[in-house]
Amino acid sequence: MRILFVYPLLTKFVSPFRGITLPVSVLQVASFVQAKGHTVQIADRNVQGAASCKRIERFKPDAIAFTVMFTHQIQDFIAESNAIRRKYPELPILSGGLTATLLAESIIKDGNADYVGLNEGEYTLLELLEVISGKRTPDTVQSLVYRTPDGEIVQTAQRSFVDLADFPLADYSLLPMDKYAASYPGVSRAFPVIASKGCPAACTFCVSKAYNRGCCRQRSRESVMQEIRTLVTEYDADGIIFYDETFGVDKAALEGHCADFIALRTESGKPIKWLCESRIGVLTRDDLDRMANAGCIMIQFGIENGSPEILQRIKKGYNPAKVETDIRNCKSSGIRPLTSLILGFPDETEAQIRQTIHLIFRLNTETYSAGYYYASLCSEDYNRLVAERRLVPVQSLSKHKKTGNRYSVDTNYAAIPTKELKVIFSFFNWVAVFHKQVAATDKGLYLLRTAIPNILRNIRKGGFLLDCFQMLLIFLNAAWCIHAYPQIRNKYDLYSGNFGRADWSDLAYMDE
Repeated sequence: MRILFVYPLLTKFVSPFRGITLPVSVLQVASFVQAKGHTVQIADRNVQGAASCKRIERFKPDAIAFTVMFTHQIQDFIAESNAIRRKYPELPILSGGLTATLLAESIIKDGNADYVGLNEGEYTLLELLEVISGKRTPDTVQSLVYRTPDGEIVQTAQRSFVDLADFPLADYSLLPMDKYAASYPGVSRAFPVIASKGCPAACTFCVSKAYNRGCCRQRSRESVMQEIRTLVTEYDADGIIFYDETFGVDKAALEGHCADFIALRTESGKPIKWLCESRIGVLTRDDLDRMANAGCIMIQFGIENGSPEILQRIKKGYNPAKVETDIRNCKSSGIRPLTSLILGFPDETEAQIRQTIHLIFRLNTETYSAGYYYASLCSEDYNRLVAERRLVPVQSLSKHKKTGNRYSVDTNYAAIPTKELKVIFSFFNWVAVFHKQVAATDKGLYLLRTAIPNILRNIRKGGFLLDCFQMLLIFLNAAWCIHAYPQIRNKYDLYSGNFGRADWSDLAYMDE
């Protein structure tokens, strides 16, 4: 059969600091189905702006498979699926991905897909193609949501996780890879790879536990390195970005990847650099030294908060003192640490958010990613807020497109005025771009220097002016919030000169 995979447009602002994200999840499923004998094409609307109907006219698929990973893809998913329905009413529409899994019933109710595959979609899709060809019935396919002829919405039994060794290597020829090359200081062509799936943590605000069932599964070293070697030799990659949720959980795998990078450096004659995301408490000093020796230049840590009470409440599994120890070890190893924080947790007080601000100042990491709190669908926080009647679940898919945006305050659950949250948000995102700091490997303005080559590379057809306009709006709003409310800046000590200070009285417990 012929399947057209569609990756909807990310309608919210896409940060140029990361460039356009390669849709690894789509690529994995498409490569798997292709290896089973089907003919596939991928239409990533973020780099190939043509409407899905135009691709259908040329490719003439037997089915359309939408991958909806983020809530801010819903708007484009609705528009494209409706357009396909109108022009090709007999063409089956399938959907999968993180957000599609969480909103499966709404998608079926609103008629935007005939079938929604839940969680990992490779085998579900393969069996669905047998349903479409008349070889089996949908009730025999696990992890599937669909509507019966009499209108009943059915969800079949959950599929067990499969062995990641069952999946083939990614077929990068399915995508225009040059569009996805990202720049970082010291790296000009970085591409993503996934070495593991899932995260063992239980953070209350995160949906990973509901989606990945709290487990972390490793791919084989050989398959990971084969994909990396392909990116280096065939696509001239000089950097690798691990998209793992928590890199380094499996210590044997970590040591193996480090050894493989050292071997690849010798084999290729190129100093391949790499980046990853991990979690406080996972990587020891020995791990960090080993990673630095193997070419790791950057690790992002989701610190999220600096209040011991909030960290305990959201089940991060560490305290601020451990945060400082791990960030210090990361810097000492020569790896650049990136930190992120979430502003406005439910019932967060002024004193608690001040602890977060002071911890970030004390850490003095090179960049800061600040976002507003929102209740992720199916997370522990989401279910609690619904039970407390502080959040009303949205039943219609079209209304979900306005939720789940870390760049705006949809609902303020904190005990802090929204205006103050906006000023704090604006300050940290402003200094992330313009605050010059001494980094572990070079000198500052990291985000600004990262953005320029990505913007030049990713001039998207029909989208470049919109991207620039959205970026300008964010810039102007941040500038206004920072400079129009000096009383709020004074209240929370929001001045770049405070980075590196360690004498905050509300963090005295860290020196005990």
